[in-house]
Amino acid sequence: MAEQVLLRAEARTVVGKAVRRLRQAGELPANLTGRRQEPQAIQVNAHEFERLLKAHGRTTILRLSIAPKGATQTAVVGHVSRDPISSAIMHIDFRQVEMNEVMRARVTVHVVGDSPAVRAREGILLHLLTEFEVEALPADLPSAIEVDVSSLDAVDAAIYVKDVKLPDNVRVITDPEEPIVKVAQTRAAIEEAAPAATEEQTAPEAESEPASSEAE
Repeated sequence: MAEQVLLRAEARTVVGKAVRRLRQAGELPANLTGRRQEPQAIQVNAHEFERLLKAHGRTTILRLSIAPKGATQTAVVGHVSRDPISSAIMHIDFRQVEMNEVMRARVTVHVVGDSPAVRAREGILLHLLTEFEVEALPADLPSAIEVDVSSLDAVDAAIYVKDVKLPDNVRVITDPEEPIVKVAQTRAAIEEAAPAATEEQTAPEAESEPASSEAE
């Protein structure tokens, strides 16, 4: 279940192009929004936030302590904008939540176990879905969803969203027929099968003997 983690923040007065200097100083620009929350410009320490992302899931409930007033807001990470080239974090959107109200969130999929088909080199494991959307009270949101691939023992074997067992108080929003992981045939196996199929398609047909004709 979702845990609560303290994250310190400060009210932000720097906006526009000037936020570049903010990042250079080790601070990340962010916004806090919510149904009962007036949009607020804030900033958080870059190192502290990156450490939080590595240690906790995206559904972690944050106790956002905002200086200088010290007001604490309950929030989750809504969106993290990154530089397309360096992947450096550019901006964060925090979403204020009410602990007694159901909310939707995207939860990361963690693949565990060992596929017999992959171990036998019969195929490769394709990760088709890295996260999916669920709905629950904030305290009931899973920090991650584990998918065990030890049952995938043949090529084309797959695990779908509908196969994942979640608590009754967590509702899946993503299409249940969406595949999460699948064992696919290796390129080598495909190339090995291709010549045989080509030979069968191009094999010459047996010549039929011409019918004999007698003179009338």
